[in-house]
Amino acid sequence: MPPNNEFSSIMFDLPDIEINVNMCCGTSDNRDASSSSRDDNKDSNSITAKVAQQSQITDSPVSIANADLLDIHYATVGDTSAVPLPPHHPASHAHSYSEGKVSVTRSARKRRIKRGCLASGGSEEYKSYEISYRIYRPELLRSTSELPLLVLHGGPSLPSSYLYPLIDQVRDRSIIFYDQLGCGQSDGPKDLNLYSISNSVDDLEALIKALDIPRFHLYGHSFGGVVAYEYVKRIAELPQYEQNSSNENNKGHVCQSIIISNSSTSVAMSNEESDCILQELEEGLATQDASIVNDAFWKRSQCRLEQTPTVLQEAIDNTGVEWFHSPHLLDYVAKSTSRWARELPPALIIGGTHDFVTKPCTEGWRQLFKHNKITEVDIDGSHYLHIEKPQEYGELLSTYLLRQEQE
Repeated sequence: MPPNNEFSSIMFDLPDIEINVNMCCGTSDNRDASSSSRDDNKDSNSITAKVAQQSQITDSPVSIANADLLDIHYATVGDTSAVPLPPHHPASHAHSYSEGKVSVTRSARKRRIKRGCLASGGSEEYKSYEISYRIYRPELLRSTSELPLLVLHGGPSLPSSYLYPLIDQVRDRSIIFYDQLGCGQSDGPKDLNLYSISNSVDDLEALIKALDIPRFHLYGHSFGGVVAYEYVKRIAELPQYEQNSSNENNKGHVCQSIIISNSSTSVAMSNEESDCILQELEEGLATQDASIVNDAFWKRSQCRLEQTPTVLQEAIDNTGVEWFHSPHLLDYVAKSTSRWARELPPALIIGGTHDFVTKPCTEGWRQLFKHNKITEVDIDGSHYLHIEKPQEYGELLSTYLLRQEQE
């Protein structure tokens, strides 16, 4: 799929309200992005769309202002600078934070098969490791009106620091970051048998219990979206008696909503899509030079800014234990909940129009959630939308979270 840098202007006609949004790359804090977007905006097209308050999924999504998020099921979002930001707390609290560590347990089973025996007892070793977390605006952690946002990074093993721009984009609540085992400030055991999606979910549970957060929103970017989904799925599938006991002992720990950003329902599918894009780039550039093609792939489908921002580059340079090629991850395909499972929380699914995690990779999330409380939004950008389009991305998150708390 060739890149498409066109932007458009859209007008909405809703009962008693008319909103006009001029779409552009609104990146007031990123001069690299704004300079490149000015050329794109010269070719902007103008379209007009009627959006009903309960519109259905269509093959031709429309662009929306964040104020109308809950009135639609699927949309493409450009710049929403015409929409005012939700209320937020004073800037003096913006970068206050507290830090800590949580202990998690891993076991690596070692089997010894003796000659003449079908199986042997084997041994199982348990070890404790520490994962590091950081809470921004900790004074708001117990807020019952503006619930904390718990953030899961991608990679796997890309430190959570690349998601720190969310601090300024979602300014009305506490935000919890943590480095998953194997990266950042957390312990980094080299044994790849200690890493799996299930173990990552175990660690997330341990963190939630340790922080004792009664209610929260869950945000997962890329691989983090997979861990976030598997967490809410696990909780939904707990037997009723176990769920009641868990709520009583742990004071709830209820996930109010889940945001899945730039995440695929199938790792193999996203890898295949990446291969297709790479092949197209090779043909278009008339070269098989890996460095040239990979650089073009990065600028097309991962970060479309002229220069990679420092916050992202530093995280990449400090990537932890690389277990992406583990069968635990390569074979991953998201499965729906069992028949007896409770309903999953409301969900916001965010995709980038140029992301290597393409639409076929993300469209399956709707079926997995099995309810109509799911909103799908595509933003003109690639994999790191929170860096490429900070203004519209932040307004989208803030508005969605507030709407979920008002329902």
